[in-house]
Amino acid sequence: MTMYSVTNPATGEVVRSYDTATEQQIRDAVTAADDAFAVWRGRDSDERPGDRPPCR
Repeated sequence: MTMYSVTNPATGEVVRSYDTATEQQIRDAVTAADDAFAVWRGRDSDERPGDRPPCR
């Protein structure tokens, strides 16, 4: 599998390397995020998880 690296532009140091995702893995991740957002946006703001106080 192909790898890609994240490089600190100030130092040129490789911070971390990752496996590249396949097209199907990317599609699956985008679909999962879209599905989760649809559930989240359908909730009242008081029901949404997070660290902010409820909207009044």
